[in-house]
Amino acid sequence: MDHRAVILDGITVQHVGEVFYETGTTAAVRKQCRRTYLRSMEDFTFGFLFGETLSLSGRMPPVGDETPGGNLINRPEHKEVLAPVEMGQPAAIEELLQEERFRSSVEQDMKAVNELLGSELEPFRHFYLREVLAYLGNHASLWESNLDPSTYVFETKDRKSHYVRSPGLQGLVHNSFTRDMTTAIRNGTAAKDVSDDALTEFVTRVLLTHIANYWAFDRAVEDHPHGSARLPHVTRVAIRQKVDAPNPEKHGRLRRLVYKGIVPHALLRVIGVARGKEFFLDALRETRDSKDFTEIRRYLTELVCQLGAGERKDADRLFAEINRKGQGSFQQESFQLSVPVVGGFGVGADLIDRFQRFWNPGKYYLRQLIRDSAYVGGPEYLNRIAGVFPELGE
Repeated sequence: MDHRAVILDGITVQHVGEVFYETGTTAAVRKQCRRTYLRSMEDFTFGFLFGETLSLSGRMPPVGDETPGGNLINRPEHKEVLAPVEMGQPAAIEELLQEERFRSSVEQDMKAVNELLGSELEPFRHFYLREVLAYLGNHASLWESNLDPSTYVFETKDRKSHYVRSPGLQGLVHNSFTRDMTTAIRNGTAAKDVSDDALTEFVTRVLLTHIANYWAFDRAVEDHPHGSARLPHVTRVAIRQKVDAPNPEKHGRLRRLVYKGIVPHALLRVIGVARGKEFFLDALRETRDSKDFTEIRRYLTELVCQLGAGERKDADRLFAEINRKGQGSFQQESFQLSVPVVGGFGVGADLIDRFQRFWNPGKYYLRQLIRDSAYVGGPEYLNRIAGVFPELGE
């Protein structure tokens, strides 16, 4: 039985596809938004290597006239790993917004955005720069002021809008957030002639859709196996950290663990095999099928079963080890996952290592991965990434 699915947001996979297939629509901002695109590449690689399956949204709107996310998930060699999940079209999500529980979750997240600090808004600025290029459209209403907000149309003759509206929920967004995003849009894209009123409606409508899609996808995957881990898009991580901080058990199927280094290290592992972008997807599959990661996935599945039976000691030891790794020079952002990983740390003798490699190779390979991950970060890491994906380097 599959106890470990890693669950990714559709926009994360879109980002990866845009980088890999060099999508023209977003080419102008990918370098500027490289941190967000790199984070998506890290999350996708982690999920592909560590998950028995990689679940993601099956609804991926075209990006301009291209379909990078769709092209990525439909590659034949990915079929047995990737599991697209249907989450409903915009009309269905607007219906969900009429349900009290669903609407309450969305409302809570909309309010949480207003509490984010300026430094926490960078991923949102990146998000909107891409969103404008891909989905603002060219409807005549965009250049008009003082229109009823509902009359602004964000589409083209060839592409209908996928955004949802709710004046009450959109009205929760503070002016400070709207001003910050509209300033970023005007400074970073060709939308300078769009009216202030149109951009304001765009910012609030996009945010509502982004949050509502999170909860619609959450409902679509709620029957996933015990131990499944969801890695939200970086913007949604900021919201979750704000909302869930007082109650970290609230949305996790299991206690959330903090990963420092393991997620980016997975990407670096594949980069070391690929040596070039044209070989990346082949290297990703080769690494997944390697003995190391086959054993790690088996071991993680066993751990989920242990935790389901109330045995937490090994997971607590790993949590302490990861925290210890994070106290050194490596200061990359924490990664909140609801999947447990295990390791019997605290014994470093070569004899014990050889014993573990023989009797439980999954634990041994995972332990080595965490040890090696301490060097991931900073200029050296970005230089190595840039060797394969130039636009993601400094």
